[in-house]
Amino acid sequence: MIYVQVAQKELLLQIIYVLHVWKDVYNVIIKLLVIICDQGYYKNNLNECKPCNINCKACQNDTPDICTSCNSPKVLQTKNQKCVDACDDNQYQDNTQIDIPKCRDCDILCLKCVDANSCQLCVNGNFFNTNTLKCEPCDAQCNTCENGTDNTKCLSCSPPLYYQQLEKKCVRNCNQGQYPNSQSGLCEFCDPNCQTCRDSKTSCLTCNNNQYLQTNQTCKDICLPNQYPDNARKCQPCNASCLSCINNTSCSTCADGNYLNSVTKLCSPCSANCQYLNTNTNRCEQCNANCVACENGPTNDQCTECQLNNFLTQDRKCVIACQQNQYVDALRTCQQCNASCLTCQNAISCNTCNAGYYINTRSNLCEKCDDNCQTCENGIVNNQCITCNNNQVLLQTKICADNCDNKQFEDQNKNCQQCDPTCLTCSNSNTCDTCEEGSYLKRSTQKCELCDLNCKTCIEKGKCVSCKQNFFLTQDQQCKLECDQSFFPDSQGNCQPCDSNCLNCKQFNQCTECFQGLYLFNGFCSNEIYCQENTYLDQN
Repeated sequence: MIYVQVAQKELLLQIIYVLHVWKDVYNVIIKLLVIICDQGYYKNNLNECKPCNINCKACQNDTPDICTSCNSPKVLQTKNQKCVDACDDNQYQDNTQIDIPKCRDCDILCLKCVDANSCQLCVNGNFFNTNTLKCEPCDAQCNTCENGTDNTKCLSCSPPLYYQQLEKKCVRNCNQGQYPNSQSGLCEFCDPNCQTCRDSKTSCLTCNNNQYLQTNQTCKDICLPNQYPDNARKCQPCNASCLSCINNTSCSTCADGNYLNSVTKLCSPCSANCQYLNTNTNRCEQCNANCVACENGPTNDQCTECQLNNFLTQDRKCVIACQQNQYVDALRTCQQCNASCLTCQNAISCNTCNAGYYINTRSNLCEKCDDNCQTCENGIVNNQCITCNNNQVLLQTKICADNCDNKQFEDQNKNCQQCDPTCLTCSNSNTCDTCEEGSYLKRSTQKCELCDLNCKTCIEKGKCVSCKQNFFLTQDQQCKLECDQSFFPDSQGNCQPCDSNCLNCKQFNQCTECFQGLYLFNGFCSNEIYCQENTYLDQN
């Protein structure tokens, strides 16, 4: 066989070809050549060099992913001939071959090691023996144990054993003053007051320091008021009737509603028939006559239930009727109305309100009226006044104002009332003070009646004071389209007398026509004839 590098093979073949060596010789040489690939390459089945996996420094022929060495900083994993970043937890890095660091398995009992002879962490149930530098089995009682030379120094235990930390042993029963913690698997110390305990540090079985075991398994200096200590220094419950006791058959004090029976030494309730316990005398006595039942105490009037037709107040009295701002609930007890109510039906619904308030019909509670209202109507707004503040009057629109509207008068209650329809102003509904234009006040009836048709104003029927447009007031207080003969209309629409000689005139001294026998000249009437030059007397 002839071994050559790839580059040498090409050169040799070229030389043979140039020398025109025989073809048969050429083929024989080709078969005898064995190709050696460069580092990082492998030879395939066609005798060609191909690159290895990118992590491989070198790899096996025909298998680019089976590494024989790795590119730094990769390490060769001996399990599968792969190049990896780091070895597995139960392996160490073997640097014996400096150019080819390899991952090798720790001892079978070792979970983590530095090299083949230095274990850092052993499998549970084993410890690292510092003499032999090997992982060896712990004592059978230990789940785990300390590294060293002694396999009996436990660190944890398997059930049903518990770990005794001080002695580093696994035991079935913890020392006095300790209890087995089933969750941690440790023997843990009881509360300092417990002599012995179970399940938890405060779940005492017996107590230290002359203390007493309570019913909740704690240790205290004394028992609760309704308990007594037995001979084993355990607190036991008193008889149900006792507030405190000497033992379970002898009460010291009684619960509310009971008295101490001097014969039985137990507590008994007073009769339900109108009796209560007088706390001053410790005797059962009769309740107040209005009570069906009453509270125990120094007096007999603290009722809890009332006789028929009586109601129970908040201060435990029985009354015939509740106060104005209270209502009766289903238990016949007087309850306070909402603060806004004067009287109410229940806690959320007013019947009447205090002055200046009204019932809002949406909420059924009392709300403040408008500031001008002294009182106002129930509804959804606060300005529908019934009476007014500040000496104001109530308009018919339920609004308060300083004065009534036109055609209204103020009554004795300061309400504005409508005048008679004929009045302009009035003092009451039957008496007009002034009238509208076109009407006059008839004194006999104090009513307004219509003037004549053409009158604008008048003092009575047929006596006009002024006239409508295009009419004139005559001397006899009539309104006409024209003034009477010998009268003329002045600028005020009143008929004024002409000059005594005028039959008709435009103004007092401007005659337009004269009485018979008189002659008109320059607006004057005279019995003398005064014709100017170039004029003549018209006899017609």
